[in-house]
Amino acid sequence: MKQKSTVFDLNLFLALNDEYKDKPIVPRPKKLGQAGAEEAARKRADYIDKLLDIRGKRVLEIGCGRGALSFLLAKDYDCDVTGIDIVEREWDNYRSLSGLDLRVLDVSANGHEGIGQFDVIYSSSVWEHMRHPFAALRGAKRLLKSDGCFFLSANLYRGPRASHRYREVYFPWPHLLFTDQVFEEFYVHIGKRPNRPAWINKLTYSQYVYYFEKVDFRVEKEWFSALPFDEDFYRRFEDVLSRYPKTDLTHDFLNAILVHRPLSHRDRLSSDQKGEATEKSELDYQAVRMNAERLEREVVALGHKVDKCERLLEAEKTKVHRMQNSIRWRTGTMLVVCVHRPWRLVRLPFELLGLAVDALRRRVRVST
Repeated sequence: MKQKSTVFDLNLFLALNDEYKDKPIVPRPKKLGQAGAEEAARKRADYIDKLLDIRGKRVLEIGCGRGALSFLLAKDYDCDVTGIDIVEREWDNYRSLSGLDLRVLDVSANGHEGIGQFDVIYSSSVWEHMRHPFAALRGAKRLLKSDGCFFLSANLYRGPRASHRYREVYFPWPHLLFTDQVFEEFYVHIGKRPNRPAWINKLTYSQYVYYFEKVDFRVEKEWFSALPFDEDFYRRFEDVLSRYPKTDLTHDFLNAILVHRPLSHRDRLSSDQKGEATEKSELDYQAVRMNAERLEREVVALGHKVDKCERLLEAEKTKVHRMQNSIRWRTGTMLVVCVHRPWRLVRLPFELLGLAVDALRRRVRVST
């Protein structure tokens, strides 16, 4: 008998969330608002300084958000800081500080050369949201001094909390198991506006490494931020999760310190040509990926329809089975057989007696 497939609907979503409510994948998420951003910025600034010794250096933060970290690096670490983001945030309180420049700029686009070059470039939890991550890496490389370093920290798509909805969704890999529609139903169910997993490009670790090589970055140091692997949860939904390597499911954040890779004279002449070709390849890849995402959504929707049809078919089979076992059906079948095969009339009384005994047994079972 065919094993019944798991239905990844709102009921299962709610059941898993209730099961993991007391053991969420992120037990203590970062505080929201300005106070939370400043508290996180203090810890991050101390960490970066211990790692890279940034005091007195010219620093670029890509994806500065509210500007709390850029402000702190300029104020307490004597850095000349430029913070950029693709939209303007609440920067008014920070603009008056000397040595701090906050501006709207897209590093993946042209026109950013005017801000000069930097000793240190830092970016955290930004690259996964970029629609053109390769072009952004090329832009960052142009802005990095020849002896500078680029500290990149990026959330990998297949990580357990890459949905970015861990404040309300407590179990791992929800974005790999459930559709956007189920996410929206969940948020409506808990009384909030319909919400989906955050938009994340689907770059894997190996694709990041490929991009680093194509841009001529050398990885000086790399490490991963990982959460404990939930083996029991993985086994329960292995049909879906086994589509991805376990290492990808384990790795949450990729952290890498990148530096310029020395180029030979021949490489230097062709680097721009290689970059243009790779950028074109990235655009083609993005188009293929978007088409694949659309097809994946259609396949998931079709799978739900197939599951529904299978349930309806099973229900109809049950009805037919009950009808064929009913006394009336069996009696009618005997009479039809006797009409076409008269010699069966000899057996008819015994068969009718058997039906009567069967009907009596059913009544006894129902009454008890």
